[in-house]
Amino acid sequence: GVISAKTDNYSTIPISAVFGEPIAVASWHRLVKSPDQMSRLIGPSTELTIDGGGLTEVRETTSIDNVYDNSPELLLKLIESSIEKSVSKRCAVLFSGGVDSTLLLKLIMDLGRSDLAVSVGLSGSHDLALSEKVARLIGADRVSVEVSQDGLINEAAHIRDVLGISSLMDTSLAILFFIGALEAVNNGVR
Repeated sequence: GVISAKTDNYSTIPISAVFGEPIAVASWHRLVKSPDQMSRLIGPSTELTIDGGGLTEVRETTSIDNVYDNSPELLLKLIESSIEKSVSKRCAVLFSGGVDSTLLLKLIMDLGRSDLAVSVGLSGSHDLALSEKVARLIGADRVSVEVSQDGLINEAAHIRDVLGISSLMDTSLAILFFIGALEAVNNGVR
């Protein structure tokens, strides 16, 4: 089969394509056939095609914005536009309290979305303490999931089997997303 998608934001790799419903591409590295495809910048209003040969075609199309304008104002406009198009009225953000997740959560809140910050970490870790402090500072609803090292090892084995991944980094990220998603669902976010 062939997947075609049109981007509306900047990305190095597309992680989803929309055909009425989102289709998540969890194992992007399996779709591309050469390492240079993994880091190719894909700008707004780009059409791309993925087939059995990997990423086979990337076409720039006409954009209403000047995609080469690197101003902070344009970047903010593009991020806000992406949030408005892609984020539901009630959403969860995997939240560490760092710059990236704090910025995303604050923008989502400022755009009137009902948010839930979900923090996942080892029991007693400074990461959980930081995320709690930052969430309180920006006025976000936050839940915390404390996991043990044994729990992480068990989840890692399960996730690696189910997703068929071997990379430690991919496994680490998948564990966080899995545990965070379960907590979001337990708190009424789907």
